[in-house]
Amino acid sequence: MIKHLVRAVPRLICAALMALVVSTSTAAAEPVILTEADNGKTIVLDKGASLVISLESNPSTGYVWQVNKNDNAILKLVGQPAFHPGPHHLIGEPGHLSFTFEAIATGNDAIELEYLRPWEKDVAPVKTFGVIVMVK
Repeated sequence: MIKHLVRAVPRLICAALMALVVSTSTAAAEPVILTEADNGKTIVLDKGASLVISLESNPSTGYVWQVNKNDNAILKLVGQPAFHPGPHHLIGEPGHLSFTFEAIATGNDAIELEYLRPWEKDVAPVKTFGVIVMVK
């Protein structure tokens, strides 16, 4: 009986290690998340990777973040921006607006976002956010 156990243990360990390798190689990579602190930076992404830009926002003021510049042939905007309320979920409390992009082709893209009131014409945005993304 002990002989069978001694022979079975290495096989079980090998099978467990193989299952671990398969599960980690097929798992999706975590998205790269950028915030206001990353404004002006250059980042490098692998083709197929996801990029999330999460910026403080307070839609109750009328201000919204909008994409001003982006090359959709390199970084495709996925869906609509998503608002995440603040921790207290109070009316008028700031939260974060997240934009998700997918790196669909190699190349360089300069993403620019503006925080503005869309109905105010000829008024400069109150904030801007920009990054250069190099997709390899």
